[in-house]
Amino acid sequence: LDLASRAAQPIVSGRVQMHVESAQVSPVFGDERELAMVFFNLFINAFDAIGGRTNGRIDVSFHQSGDRVCVQIRDTGPGMGSDGLLNAFQSGYSSKGERRGMGLAICHDIVSGYGGDIKLLNADGLVVLVYLRAEAPELLEVQG
Repeated sequence: LDLASRAAQPIVSGRVQMHVESAQVSPVFGDERELAMVFFNLFINAFDAIGGRTNGRIDVSFHQSGDRVCVQIRDTGPGMGSDGLLNAFQSGYSSKGERRGMGLAICHDIVSGYGGDIKLLNADGLVVLVYLRAEAPELLEVQG
């Protein structure tokens, strides 16, 4: 997540506020580079959704329940229509009318390959919930 956040920073900096909450969660199962690509794509999607809106914001928070770590990415964009929520993880689907980036289907495939899941919901913008399997019981400090 840190790698993805640092990579996205030059793109979002000065245009939207990005806040990563500090938290203690277990390390997660998965390849660091692949998961960084997933989170980078989710950050850029959030940035694109906000567009030119003033006071745009991307908030990242963490929660752990048992052997699952949830990374929540919330943006202040318009959210997704019902068609988007139903089809977002379908290969080739784009709400932008063009193909760009990895696409949510590939993000979903990567996360699923590590035993995780991605959920989308509208709540004053789009909320992306990425559930990952905890690799070990010890907690790590995630710095915001």
